[in-house]
Amino acid sequence: MLKNRSIKIILVLFIGLVMINFKLVKTNLIKEPAHPNILWIMTDEQRPCSLGCYGSDWAKTPNIDLLASRGTVFTKAYPQCPQCQPSRTAQLTSRYPQEVNCTFNQRKGGGMSVPKGVKTFVDIFNDAGYQTATYGKQHTGFRINWAEQKSWVVNNDYAGMFSLNEKYNPEEYQVIGSMMIRGGIYPGGDNNPSRNITDWAIRFLKDRDQEKPFLLRVSHNYPHTPVLPSEPWDTLYNPEDIPIRYVDTAVAHARSKWDQMSSSRHKMDQMSIDDYDQSWQHYMGLCAQVDDEVGRLIKTLNDLGLSENTIIIYSSDHGACLGEFGQVTKRTFDDCSWRVPFIWSWPGHIPEGQVNNELAELISTGRSLLNLCSLDKMIPKSWRGRDLFSDPSPDAVFGQIGYPNINSVVGEKFYTGARIDYGEMRVGIRTDQYRMDYSFMKEGQKLPLADGNLFDLVNDPRELHNLWDDGKFRKIKKSLARKIDTWFDNIDKPTDLFESTNQ
Repeated sequence: MLKNRSIKIILVLFIGLVMINFKLVKTNLIKEPAHPNILWIMTDEQRPCSLGCYGSDWAKTPNIDLLASRGTVFTKAYPQCPQCQPSRTAQLTSRYPQEVNCTFNQRKGGGMSVPKGVKTFVDIFNDAGYQTATYGKQHTGFRINWAEQKSWVVNNDYAGMFSLNEKYNPEEYQVIGSMMIRGGIYPGGDNNPSRNITDWAIRFLKDRDQEKPFLLRVSHNYPHTPVLPSEPWDTLYNPEDIPIRYVDTAVAHARSKWDQMSSSRHKMDQMSIDDYDQSWQHYMGLCAQVDDEVGRLIKTLNDLGLSENTIIIYSSDHGACLGEFGQVTKRTFDDCSWRVPFIWSWPGHIPEGQVNNELAELISTGRSLLNLCSLDKMIPKSWRGRDLFSDPSPDAVFGQIGYPNINSVVGEKFYTGARIDYGEMRVGIRTDQYRMDYSFMKEGQKLPLADGNLFDLVNDPRELHNLWDDGKFRKIKKSLARKIDTWFDNIDKPTDLFESTNQ
């Protein structure tokens, strides 16, 4: 009798606990994760060839390669501008650079004027109840509304963009480069911006509001100049193990006049072989150093039990030329400057171990994220791009750089002091087979199809033979130009960027 009574008491208690738990869930006192978290790891000036998951069997990036094996690698991903500020602004706003008045890095104070109705995907996630935070490099045309925003690009106690702190002897730290630091050893060791912003991000993950999903961006300046890896990353690579592409002056001189003007200041053909090798060695060392920070972040996600419900994105704002066409860093539509790493991972939701060879644009980031997070009803009608995982790929992707009209409000405000070769707007197009770019607009007027580059990437993947003046490709050139015209006709042209102030 006593035994039966005990069983009944236990059963009643069990049913009671179940009912209490049901009520708590129903009243949101116990919160189930309704939306996934997002960890966005961003670099600056990173070439895809610096990563093993992009086919470089010599690259030493185990953490990013492991991330790629658990997700999808986009091999033909392009930003909307091969320069920092326009690329970042376009990706965050899901609009092309000209649509947000940002087609070149601003050169003097003040922010860009923001066309009415522009809304970033950070705004959307804020509205959806996400905790948003960004640490590291920001560099956008106007301030983005992250709930928490902490910037760190360089540590001037050790090195600025163009030189070491005066306390440190450049020769002792093997610094090379005159206009910019193209190689050398970072004097501060672990006290570097990438390590510090990763520490900030780890603290955020540990101390965040656990009742909310999060959108966290960790934005590295590496491997952007100054190219200064810390020890031991400076010697991680032997230059002989890297397929270094040395400057080819004949190939450089066959490019457009615009490219030649842009590269003339770098004088890469006058750089010694030893310095050239070191610039590649230390650039790749910085990429490997970022990989180590990625490993620390992913370990933290695992330790906190957040991995299963966190989307991870790894991307860069643009690539980097390392001298092969006479160019250094970015700003051209050469593959090394324009194409970027773009990796998405969320096991069980995003295809794992997949290499996607379709054309992709960074401008698709916002739309793809909101769809993955079941927030598709909040996507603004004005957004460009596509869902990377459900929509068909485009037959072409587009980019632009430079001022379409230096006599406009934006041109007059920001062009003073800018490089003279960006007093016009250059446009680029990439299809599965061809890549073309040319000078498109100047002082508010479209230019004739006169100064450009055209490459057949199927038969010339290294872009060594400019077909612009080859009569056999005249029809191809005109066909690609028509695609650009159609694209341009269908996107916004804000008055502040396009119309002259004296009209």
